[in-house]
Amino acid sequence: MTADLWSWKVNAAIVAYLVKTGGATFEELHEIFGEPDTEVQHQGLLRFRRRMEYLRYVGAVTADLGQGPAQRYQAVPPDPEPAAGDKPPEPEYVGEIVPSAWHGVMHALGCVPDPEPALRAGALDYKAVPSRGYPC
Repeated sequence: MTADLWSWKVNAAIVAYLVKTGGATFEELHEIFGEPDTEVQHQGLLRFRRRMEYLRYVGAVTADLGQGPAQRYQAVPPDPEPAAGDKPPEPEYVGEIVPSAWHGVMHALGCVPDPEPALRAGALDYKAVPSRGYPC
C-alpha cells in the first residue's frame, strides 16, 4: 500500500478542513484528500470511503443520511472542558453503608466426615508379613 490508510496526518487534515468549512460532501473531500485511482478500478475511491468510515467509527466526524457522493460530513465538536474553578458536585449523603458480611471461604471448616469405626483386633497383621514377590 502506497499510503497508510489510517495515517493520522491525513485524518487530522480532514477533520481540520471540516471544522474550518463547517462541512463538506464526500465528493468534495475526495477531490481534496483522496488518492488517485490505481490500476484496480476505483481503488482510491474505496480507500477514501474506508477512511471516512473509520473517522465516523472513532467519532471524529458525523454524516447525514445521504448516500454515495452526496453524503455530507461534519466534524464532531469536542466536549467542553470544565473551567478551572469548577468542582464536581458533592455526592448526596445517603447514611451509613453497612459492609457486607465476610465469610473466609479458604479458612472456614469444610465437610468433616464422621470418624471411622474401630478396627477389630489383628486386622492389620498382614502388613507385618514381608512380601515374597511371587507373581500372581
